Amino acid sequence: MAEIWARDIGEDYVPCQFCIRCSFTKGMVNEFNFVDWCREENGGNYEITDIYGEKRDLREVDVILTEGMAKLWDSWPSQAEYERCCEENGIIWGVTKYAPKEDKEVLMTNYQFLQTLNLNDEMIRDLCQDTVDYIQGVSYDNIYYSLLFMMGENGNSESVERYLKSSDNYWLKTLILNHNLLNDKYSKEKIRDLIIKKIEQACLGKLVTRGNFQCIVPDSYAFMQAAFGQKVTGLLEAGEIYSQFWNERETQRVDTMRSPLTHFSEHYVMNVVKNEKVDKWFKYAYSGIVVNAHDAHTMRWSGSDYDI
Repeated sequence: MAEIWARDIGEDYVPCQFCIRCSFTKGMVNEFNFVDWCREENGGNYEITDIYGEKRDLREVDVILTEGMAKLWDSWPSQAEYERCCEENGIIWGVTKYAPKEDKEVLMTNYQFLQTLNLNDEMIRDLCQDTVDYIQGVSYDNIYYSLLFMMGENGNSESVERYLKSSDNYWLKTLILNHNLLNDKYSKEKIRDLIIKKIEQACLGKLVTRGNFQCIVPDSYAFMQAAFGQKVTGLLEAGEIYSQFWNERETQRVDTMRSPLTHFSEHYVMNVVKNEKVDKWFKYAYSGIVVNAHDAHTMRWSGSDYDI
């Protein structure tokens, strides 16, 4: 289904999470091989009872929704009737957003991220160092660094072609194509103005940090255990997450938070898990933070925008 949706929206990759919409239906879905799970972890039992009390073979199912995602589900006597009403009224499934092809490497902080931390002078200097290095690295002698600086914090050599195709910043696109324009007075003024702007933004709390925004993904292994009435253990313990992004960077602990935040308790440092079993069952989640089913991370993140 993820491959079908990827083709429908015209992408050249298969996103692993989709924010979906339909009639009285909304939520985020995550790619997970629940058919293989039934065969290997549920004794080959694929049959489940849906919310209407009907037996369903998951080998014939493309997407599993929860009761919280299917708003007003009890207003129809069955899923078939719901589908009939949608078709009768020309209502189809839609996707509002989805996981990017690649997660960003750099996150710009804001005052909320910073004012909720208890920092001493040394910590503040360490926190600001990447931003200082980032701005001081601009040089008229290094056209490539200057170009990437002008393109933004997450610019890299691979993003130049995408920038040329999509950006309406014609001055910068011209500079990319003709490096000699870097010596032009107008170009130097534009770069100087951006440096000043970055310094002003840094003073307001926009600092360069290693991080990004990713979808919150509940432990799909635990989800399937609950759906089939098994004891819910999941593959993650309290205080643990799974993230391919951070595993690839060999990062073992990360500070997790959800914007906006207003209190220090909303910073939750969690352990990043990597082992054979999580790599197997969460292999499609190339993006997203898979969270455990045991601790109070939802409350730590101000409810996580969960629909109950």
